[in-house]
Order: sequence, then C-alpha cells, then structure tokens
Amino acid sequence: MWQSEQTPSLVSLGVLVNPDGSVRAAGGLLVQLLPGADPEWARRLEANARSLAGISRRVDDGLSPAGMAERVLEGFDSRILAEGEVRFACGCSRARVEGLLAALGREELTRMLEEDGGAELTCRFCGERYNFGADDLRRLLLREA
Repeated sequence: MWQSEQTPSLVSLGVLVNPDGSVRAAGGLLVQLLPGADPEWARRLEANARSLAGISRRVDDGLSPAGMAERVLEGFDSRILAEGEVRFACGCSRARVEGLLAALGREELTRMLEEDGGAELTCRFCGERYNFGADDLRRLLLREA
C-alpha cells in the first residue's frame, strides 16, 4: 500500500484452518494513517498490533471487530463511528454480463452464434455462470442492428 497508495498502512490477516481444510476462523484489519500524521503513531500502532498476533486465533476466541479496533488503537483518541456486517458480495448480474457480450460487436456475436450456438460466461469474482443460447445471441444481434 505504501507504493500503490503512498499511504502508511498496517495490515494484519489470518485464517485458521480445520484438519479437514475448512475455515475455522478468519479475520483481519487495515489501519491507515492520514496525511500529516505523526510518524511515531505508526510505531505505536505496530506495537499494539503485535498484541493481536495470531489474529485468526483471536477471532476464534471470540474477539469482536470492535475489540480488535480497541486493542490496536489503544492509547489513541479514537471512537467507532459505525459498525456493519462484512460479507462477500459480487455485483455481477445477467444484465451486466449481457452488456459485456453486446460490447463484443456484431461480428463476434455472429461467430459465436454460428460456431458455438451460444455463449457461456463465468464471473471471475464469484464463479457464477451465465449461459446465453442461440435465441439470446439473435436478440442481441437484432439490438445491435
């Protein structure tokens, strides 16, 4: 992050895996200093973060995100402004993928129709598969006309 965003950042991630390969606990934190922050703050944050060594174990022991924040920000004038559930969400949809197909242009859509009789696209973020049959491609071709 120092190179990509030029922002001093503290990142701590962990995953605790069961013997069968399933995830038992996972967690992480990201703390970034604002521009102009005292460089000593970075050293203090690092020292505080060391108390969370093995962050996935802390999650497994029941340490909440607020508890993590309190520990890593100990000694700083800080407060939690908002809380929310963190979960994976992909923004893909059939309509969005259809738009990508249409952007390929008439020539490529015609080739897909003639050679493959349809198209299957897979979202690289979530793995959702979208199938477009011959009728779907014909409809896109009519729309492109």
